Formats: sequence, C-alpha cells, structure tokens
Amino acid sequence: MTPAKEMKIDDTDRRILRMLAADSGMSFQQIAAKLSISKSTVHNRVRSLQDTGVIKGFHALLNPEKLGNNFTAISLVRGKYGPNYSENIGKAISQLKGVWAVYFVIGDVDFIVMIRCRSKEELGSIIEQLTKIEGVERSNTFYALSTVKEDFQDSVLVDAGHDVPGKRRR
Repeated sequence: MTPAKEMKIDDTDRRILRMLAADSGMSFQQIAAKLSISKSTVHNRVRSLQDTGVIKGFHALLNPEKLGNNFTAISLVRGKYGPNYSENIGKAISQLKGVWAVYFVIGDVDFIVMIRCRSKEELGSIIEQLTKIEGVERSNTFYALSTVKEDFQDSVLVDAGHDVPGKRRR
C-alpha cells in the first residue's frame, strides 16, 4: 500500500471542512454566510475537496448505543506471514458483521480490529468467526467498559498552525 498524498488546503477549505464535519447537513448558503464568501465559492471548494478525495462522502453520524450496539471491543490479531497476508486477512476480517474498523499495524500484532455488537454472545460469535479466518494465528480481545472519547473529526482536522473548534491553544 502506498501512502496517500496529502492535499494542500488553505484556511478557507479548513473552515468549510470543520463546519461540514460538525453538521454535514449545513447548506452551502449557510457556510457562505458564516465565512463571508459566495455560495458558488463554497460549492466549488467542496466539489474540489470531493474530487481530490479529501471529502469521501456525507453521512449521518449514528449513535451505536441508541441502536442497541452497546458492546465495544478491540481485538489484537496476529496473522501468519505469507504473500499478500495483510490484504487477504484484512479483507476477510473487514467483512465480518460487527467489525467497523481494521488497521494493519507494525509491532507484536498485525491487526487492530474494532468491533461493535449487541451482546457478549454476539461478541463471542464474531471472535469465533475471526479466529477461523485462514491465516489468523491468534487474537487477544478486550471489551471496552466505557467510551471516554471517540471523535474522528478531531483527529482528522488537527493542524499545528490552526485552531480546532472547541480546543484552546496553550
């Protein structure tokens, strides 16, 4: 896998991204008014951010607990080294129901797998399926007792030279 090329974005792009990250339903007219720029400028910038892949899509931010997915688990998975093992094992793990993120990592384990499910029985079933995947050597799973922080936009929009909404500079 080749690393993604970082796109150069200016302060206006960053401010548009912050607004859309906070409320993807915000209209271009509302964004334009808040930034004192034209609606067509907002439209063109958002289109450019979409075309270059900075904006991957617009989605409703769902609350998994309100939908009954009260169990969050993290599974550390070790795979058997072989040709294309990261792609093959990673793809197979990502297709399991309840798995919402799979990261191929460097270290004592090969994958970090994020799981959401409704019950300990469902978690057990997911782990059983995971360990039966060809190439999976072993897994070590942790159940999260509570969520202290989970904010993907916060990590994506961090930029040393710019304020992040809700953050104070030191």
